[in-house]
Amino acid sequence: MYIMVNKKIDGNDVVNNKNDLKLNVSPNPANLFANVSFSTRQLSPVSLQLLNINGTLINQVSPKQLPEGSYTYRFDVHTLSPGSYIIKVSSGGESANKIFIKL
Repeated sequence: MYIMVNKKIDGNDVVNNKNDLKLNVSPNPANLFANVSFSTRQLSPVSLQLLNINGTLINQVSPKQLPEGSYTYRFDVHTLSPGSYIIKVSSGGESANKIFIKL
């Protein structure tokens, strides 16, 4: 389950891809909850996906129209099996991926 927290990204450990979408997952690794933080530079639909390491979709948040800004989703991971997962955030035709480890 994803819960929007509306918290600014600290700037530390944020992945700055060749596009303007920034993504961070913390704590990583995690056992109970993971905070997925991202920022966008324009009003656009944003989607969040959880994939297994093979790229198979496990869970997703339906696209939501979000204004420019920084956001954090608190993701309950306690029901996931231990292992590696991929968090993918897409916004405005751009996407960013981050590997997440569940203990």
